[in-house]
Amino acid sequence: MSDSHNKRLLSPTGNSLHPLEKRVYQELKGLRSELENKPVVVAVSGGIDSIVLLHVLVAVQTRFNYKIHVVHINHGVRGPESEADSVFVGELTKKLKVPLIRKKLGKFKKSPSENTLRQGRYTLLFEAAEKLKAPFVITAHHQDDLLETRLMRLLHGTGIHGLTAMTLLSQEGVLRPFINLTRRDIEEYARSRNLEWRNDATNFDTTKFRNWIRRNWIGSLRREHPEYLKTLASSLERIINTYTDAVIVTKGANIRIFNRLNATTDEKVFSYLRYYGKKRVTSRHVAEFKKQLLSPRKKFTFRLAGVDWVVDKGSVEPLDKA
Repeated sequence: MSDSHNKRLLSPTGNSLHPLEKRVYQELKGLRSELENKPVVVAVSGGIDSIVLLHVLVAVQTRFNYKIHVVHINHGVRGPESEADSVFVGELTKKLKVPLIRKKLGKFKKSPSENTLRQGRYTLLFEAAEKLKAPFVITAHHQDDLLETRLMRLLHGTGIHGLTAMTLLSQEGVLRPFINLTRRDIEEYARSRNLEWRNDATNFDTTKFRNWIRRNWIGSLRREHPEYLKTLASSLERIINTYTDAVIVTKGANIRIFNRLNATTDEKVFSYLRYYGKKRVTSRHVAEFKKQLLSPRKKFTFRLAGVDWVVDKGSVEPLDKA
């Protein structure tokens, strides 16, 4: 390990990094080669999650030398409040000396659904990323968001595959460095740094399904039985992991579980290689397969266990699957 990695992690002010900043730094280390000296698009609404995200990314920026480009999207559905959000983000980016790109969704004939707004938002974010040649769109989605999404999908009648929502890095290039942090982690950081943010009144509207789950269901569980909230999240995670293990053995199906940024057990890799491989699989094959997944290269091929494999971003699959 180089001397630079042995040095105490420091923020731009010269102080030691906050524990949350260190956790995000650790999440991003696996992407060092793809972040270094590259532009990145950071989605900032003005709410607490994205404001904390921006400050944390600025704090660890010198470790990667990426160039932050904030994209703020005015959804056009909250009138003067939306405009005030835009002004607030503009003042903050000016203070942090970070370039700002303002985008606005088109006018809607009727009140748009949450899904419509989400699709429009990502369209604009990826347009900005493409123009800047940025490898990632970085968002502030966290562990609580993941739990809310899984519960929403369960109540809508999803199959277990629908529960595999939100990963650290999606195949589309959405990077979520907060995905292993809780809302409480983020709030504590904001308080410790005396940060200011904007509150979106629509987040308290429980006629919206996600807000209802957040305020009435998860909120009640957190207040009355907080220990069960963690149990619920971990139980869902175990169910999903059990499913993906079974999928590998029986179908070899969803190759996206082999993400270069996520820890993959030897058992999963062994089952996957045994299903697709054309030679007897040994521990050496497993170690080599995991080594390939940690490569900083975005797209490449390699040969192992009698099979040619192709890696594209975070996923790997055999070239001759059939």
